Formats: sequence, C-alpha cells, structure tokens
Amino acid sequence: MLRDGKAPSIRGLIAAGVVAASLAGFGFAGADLTAAAGGEVASSGGYRILLASNRDGETRAYSVRPDGSSLTPLLPTGHALAPIALSRDGGTIAYANFQKGIFVSRSDGAGLRRVVVATRDLHYYDAALSRDGKFLAFTRGDERSAIWIVGTNRRGRRRLAAGDGPDWSPNAKALVFGQPINEERSAIVVQPLHGKRRVLARGALDGRPKWSPDGRWIAYTITKSTRLRSSLYVVQPNGEHRHRVARRADSFSWSPDSRRLAFTVCCHVGIVGVDGHGLRRLRVGGVQPSAVHWSPDGRQIMLALRLGSFGDDADQIWLVGRNGRGLRRVTSDGWNTLVGWTRLAPVLPPAPPVPTEHVIDAHAVATPSPLADLSADGLRVAFIPTTTPIDCAHVTVWTPAATSLQRFRVPATCEAVSAGAGVYDVELAGSRAAWVSYGCGNNCYFTLKSATLAHPLPAPLTDNSREHSEPFWDYHVRGDGDLLVFNDGTRLVRIGAGREACQRGSRRICATLRRGAHAAPAESVSGQLIAIRERDAVATVNERGDVVRVFPFAPAEVSVGRVDGGRLIVARSGLIEGYDVATGVLEASRPLPTGYRLTDANDGIAVLIGADSVMLLRLEDGRSLTIAPGDGPVLADLEPPGLYYSYVTGTEGRVVFVPRSDLFR
Repeated sequence: MLRDGKAPSIRGLIAAGVVAASLAGFGFAGADLTAAAGGEVASSGGYRILLASNRDGETRAYSVRPDGSSLTPLLPTGHALAPIALSRDGGTIAYANFQKGIFVSRSDGAGLRRVVVATRDLHYYDAALSRDGKFLAFTRGDERSAIWIVGTNRRGRRRLAAGDGPDWSPNAKALVFGQPINEERSAIVVQPLHGKRRVLARGALDGRPKWSPDGRWIAYTITKSTRLRSSLYVVQPNGEHRHRVARRADSFSWSPDSRRLAFTVCCHVGIVGVDGHGLRRLRVGGVQPSAVHWSPDGRQIMLALRLGSFGDDADQIWLVGRNGRGLRRVTSDGWNTLVGWTRLAPVLPPAPPVPTEHVIDAHAVATPSPLADLSADGLRVAFIPTTTPIDCAHVTVWTPAATSLQRFRVPATCEAVSAGAGVYDVELAGSRAAWVSYGCGNNCYFTLKSATLAHPLPAPLTDNSREHSEPFWDYHVRGDGDLLVFNDGTRLVRIGAGREACQRGSRRICATLRRGAHAAPAESVSGQLIAIRERDAVATVNERGDVVRVFPFAPAEVSVGRVDGGRLIVARSGLIEGYDVATGVLEASRPLPTGYRLTDANDGIAVLIGADSVMLLRLEDGRSLTIAPGDGPVLADLEPPGLYYSYVTGTEGRVVFVPRSDLFR
C-alpha cells in the first residue's frame, strides 16, 4: 500500500557534464560526421582556434584546440575586451572597448597594452592588423568614418583616408577599404601609405574587402539591389581582371595558397577557384553558417554555425574538411564568434565548465536554477530550468534508466531582445517534446516548436504575437505516448502523425483532428483520449478527433479535468471525482485537500500539488502519500514506471524519480 515518504537521499553531487545529443542525430545533409578517409580533420596541424565567447557571461577571447579540448581564455576575468582583429601570421590580436579604446596582445594573451585611447566623441568599430602584427589600421567613427593607422608600439598614428572596413596588403605598404559615395553606394579603394589611391570598383559594398595572402588579388562582395543578394568578386590591385566568382555570398575567406575562396550562403558553404571555376558546395543541412576561415594548412575550414534553421541554438565553432567530410563541433556553450587561428598556447589555465544541469545518480538530477515546468511520459521526463545569467531557459530530457540528459539547446545566454526571451509549457509524448519559445520587445512573439530525441533540431509549428502587457500565449500542448496535440485557434492539431504543415513554411508533421465545437481548449491526453475543457462541459475525443462523450457541468464549475486511461478525473466544488468515459458513470469521489490542486492522474491515483509538497491520492480507497522534499514551487507527474517531481533547494533545483515499486511497498 502507499506509505508516507521523502525524496531519495542525495549521495553527493557528481561533476558530470550534460551528455550532448549525438551528432548523427542532427541530420546533417551531405556531410559525413566521421573523420574523413584522407584524415583531413584528424590532424590539428599544431594550431589553435581563436574565438570570442560570452560563455561565462562576459565576452572575451578564447583559444581552443581543434578537437575541442583545452578551451582557455586569453585574458583574465574583468577584462571586458572584445577581439576585433588578428594578424595573418596568427601572432597578434587586437581588442576594442568603446569606453577604453583599442588594445593589442600576443595571441597567447601575453603583453596586453593599449595602443589607442578612447575619447568622448568617437568610438572604434573595425580594425585590421598587418601580417606581422606591427601595424594597426582602425576605423574612427565620428561625423564621417575615417581610417587611421598606428604602430602597435603606439607610434606613428595618423589619419589615412575616409572609409571603413580596412585590410592590409601582405607587405603592409597599402590598405584596401570601402569608401562611401552616397547612402547606397561605395567604392573599393586601394590606398598606399605613401601615394595616390586607386578606385577598383563601385557599387553597394557589403562587408570588408580582403587581400589574398600572396597579394595578387582582392576579394569583395557587392549587393545586387534588385534582389538584395551579395555576389563575390575578385580584382587585381591595379584594377585589372575584375570578375565574379560566386553569384551569392555572405562572409568569405582566402585559402592559404590564394588559389581558392571559401564562402557562406544560406545553409551551405561554397569553395570556388579564384578564376570562378570548380565551385563546390559543402552542404550542412539544418545549420546556418555565419563565418568561415581556412585553417593554416589549408586542409580544414573553420566555421561559425548555428544549429537549427530557426535560430534555436547559439553560434558555435565547427570544423569540416575541405572535401566536405568530417563536420564536427569544437565548442558547445555560449555565443561564439570566429576570430582565426594561432600556434601559440595561451598563458592562462583552461576555463572551468559552464555550470548546467547534471545527473547526480539514477534517481536525481541537479539544476543550477529552479524548474519552470516539467512533463513526464513513461521512462523519460522533460523539464525547463529557469534562465540564469549564462544559460537561457531551455528544454532538457532525462532518461533515468540510461542516466543520460539531452538538451535541445546548448548552454548560452538568451538572445538580445529588449524585454526578455525564453521557453515555457513543455510537453513530452514518447520521444517527442513540444514547447513554446518567445521573445519580447514592443510586442511578444510566441512560437510553438517540436523536436525528437532522434532528430533534436527544433522545428517551428505555428506562431503568434500580442502586446507585451498581455498574458503569454497558451497553445494548450498536451500529450501521452504517441499522441501529442495542441490548439491553433479553434483547431485541434496532432503533431508527428500527419502530412500537413502546421502552418505555411513549417514541417509536414501535423494532422487536423477537428475544428470548432469540442476542439479547444485541449486540457489533457491519456492513452487515445483527449479531454477538451469547455465553459459548461468537459468533452472527450479520440485520437481521430471523434467525440466519445460530453460530460455536462455547471458553467465554470470544473477547475481541472484530466483523462486517465478510460476515466475522466475532475476537480469541482471541493471534490475530486472519477467518471467512466464509456458509460459516463461516477465511480469515485474524494474530498480535495485544502491547499492542493489537481495536476495529473494515472491508474486511479490523483496527483495533487501544494505550496511545497506533492500528494498522491488513490481514489479507490482514499489512501494518500505526501512528499515534502524541500522548498517550493513543486512540480510532479506520475507515470507507470514511477513518480517524477521537482523542488527547490537554496538557489538550485532538483528533479527526482521514485520507482513505482518504492511507492507501493
């Protein structure tokens, strides 16, 4: 029988990191996720990748090995300096701070010094270092952008020309940059340090022009105003042999031998010869590349990619062989910006892991913050830890039998929106989870998303918006087993078992079960039954949307309705009642304990939640079990394998699983 009990004892925290989803589950199209047969990704070539990351809440420069090990900050905590430039030999790095100025150091973090002091009426937003790191060109922003140069020994500072986006020639005797003509057009200009400038091209310049390592070519992108697409061009420094090498390109990078260019566009990476021939696309389906850089040996390409075509993850650093094989992730937390490479090992010690949820033992998970929501189904539970300064709210799935965790978002701060962002209302059904993601500015935008453990790239299903002052959108997501539903207006929609798009542009994984009467709002799912809460009734429909039975109640009399197999469990008028759906007969009635609310029901047992406790009430005989594990708020979900619940301890959260055999001793 049921007995009083407490949470299983916590046998010490284990410093275990989150088990990430296997890369094979992310569905990369056209990319072999194992090492390339030619070994192009297996060898690091003795270099380290330089990047900027806000993984600990402060944007700093980091150095990491190509295999993802030894992630190390270049500067100590408290140095709010963002890297903005790297010398081509990988030996010197430049940083900017609008209030302090521009700094440089060796790319191992040693020798930090300020070379440009900020003043009240200007700021710096672009810079370039010469190949050997001895000279710095930077853009000074005031009424009109101007390019200045200075030695990294702080000597020889002078204004060179009007313009922005500078890049040094390999011999450091000239700069190429963009110079504005009017609001829509710019000129690509080569300006020797001593001599007359040369205009190479005119048009809607998009980004910084870049000199090839051998000095023979300059590459740049021009936006075609009719379609707002950027084309990649190359031209010789004397203005001759200008030609297009790619019709669409965003960011780009020269190969070390100056014979090829790698570029990003939409959801793939392209490699093309300087003559415009031999175009090859490295497709990385479901991934958005934002930056590209060749490795120093030319055998690998470094990328800044965002998992998911819909911006669910923060940008991470990845590597792929130049033949398109061996795509693998180097970083796994924070928002990251690709800077380049170096052969210098950093002087500081490696960075500690980012605090995140982790498995304590087979019965408990620790989270750095309290939980906002919890939903269990069978052998798994999905939960949402609340946002911390370094980890935005997200969905994690725990399988106690496998002692594993799987997140649907890497640890990272929330995206920059003026009034907040996050996720809420998670529902787990089998191996599929659905939840609502939101971001708020003047208005709030709410997107219902879904993912599975096998395919964890979240897909948007539908979205809505409302004013910031109004309540959050409720899609009434409910699920059990293989049945997961939500309401899109007055439409009852099933996820994962259909061929229609949930809305235009979304995946064809939905099926409309019914519209209008007895279609909304969905309140509970159990087995193949769905409870629909209405003003004066609770309707039950099956997995096809057919009405099984309507239970009439006085208007607003029922506070909660839950289906439990073939029963309907309702809380009304201070009672918990159980009805047989097939016959409509009232089978059980028990008083609702004061201070508790009905949240779930399973196998005739009602789950009641109080301020800081969970009560299991068996409707058949009225026996109960109360668990008071710690501070509230408390969440709970009862499944055939056992009880999943959460509570708060100090500033942290706990998720606990109690096997049913322990509950029914």
